[in-house]
Amino acid sequence: MNTYTYEFATGNKEIEISEEWMKVLEDLDRVEYNNDQTETRRHTSYSNGDDGEWMTSKEDETSLMDKIEAGRLMKTAKECLSERQFEVFIAIAAKDHTFSSYAKETGMTKQFVRKLYIKAVSNLKRKTKTEN
Repeated sequence: MNTYTYEFATGNKEIEISEEWMKVLEDLDRVEYNNDQTETRRHTSYSNGDDGEWMTSKEDETSLMDKIEAGRLMKTAKECLSERQFEVFIAIAAKDHTFSSYAKETGMTKQFVRKLYIKAVSNLKRKTKTEN
């Protein structure tokens, strides 16, 4: 088991997760970091705080909420998808594989990978609708 730390404004919260989930969250963190860096370079905004110091906008708060939502989605995906659907979903959605590249890597056909992915997304949409 690995320890993953969620960073909150009021403090940090550590949770125990499996190696597989640690890799997924690290990949999501990497993608998020890269996106944040790209956006920060283009859209850095500063505001003067009440105490006269300069501070950045609330990008960190948004980033945390994205991590929490991604974690919830991954938990839901793990619970409601078959193992094969989950693996395809993670590969396509989180690891930036294409249907073709994942099919080549696993020996499946591109059409089968696409079918598994579409079914996984459909199941997730249905599951998240019933939870809300």
